[in-house]
Amino acid sequence: MCMISVVIPSHNPGKYLQQAVISAIKQDMDLEIVIVDDASEDDACERLKASVLSKFGARNLIRGNNLWRADFCVKTKNVRLVIFRSEENIGVAEARNRGVQLAKGKYIAFLDADDLWEENKLKKQLALMENRRASLCNTARRLIREDGTPTEHVLHTPKKITLSVLEKDNVINCSSVLIRREVLLAHPMERSDTAEDYLSWLTLARAGYEMIGLDEPLLLYRVNKGSKGANKLKACTMHFKSLRAAGYGRKSAAKLTGSYIIKGIKKYTSKGA
Repeated sequence: MCMISVVIPSHNPGKYLQQAVISAIKQDMDLEIVIVDDASEDDACERLKASVLSKFGARNLIRGNNLWRADFCVKTKNVRLVIFRSEENIGVAEARNRGVQLAKGKYIAFLDADDLWEENKLKKQLALMENRRASLCNTARRLIREDGTPTEHVLHTPKKITLSVLEKDNVINCSSVLIRREVLLAHPMERSDTAEDYLSWLTLARAGYEMIGLDEPLLLYRVNKGSKGANKLKACTMHFKSLRAAGYGRKSAAKLTGSYIIKGIKKYTSKGA
């Protein structure tokens, strides 16, 4: 069994999905990649299946109504690709949960379908987590344009992530996260109508889990106009709703959202590299 399962929620990802999967395959280790196709209307997953079979062939190929699985080798690495299709739109939180349930790895690495990883990301995170016995590790991220070209803009992460840090700002980007699967099974994501990942990090911090940051830009975060967080007013509203869902009172949530807005302005208007 591989150590890490990569979970990719996917809803009409278009041309980006294959790029995300390639960046996962390039990691220097055996991997399981679990894609949850959340009632997509495009053919991105079908094109990915055809591409995999054409380039690598497959062992243990399964073609079910809702589940497709193929094992293949890339150089010396073993890769398992699992694609689960939900016939109804279940939302990103439940799509990630479904991926975690299907996964077999000890650790879960989340990756959104429009983001990319540097080649040594998971190996570095795994070594740090095993050494520190942490439950979650995130990384810094470099912003890339919609066409994939990198910018000089790097968003850093603190090396130790506490509840007080998270209350002021969501310093954890979901696509950078490596987390123990047992933690996610005990605390599944909730509320796709909020910033569901932020709500999860708050829940884990309040439960006392050790969360650490690797301050290297190993995530390439695509600034996509169609993404959930692209509308800044909507992002602020979801941030407030996440705090409320986490149990904060209206006044406290409003005050902390104000801090989030100020930090967001500073983050995205300075290069930070």
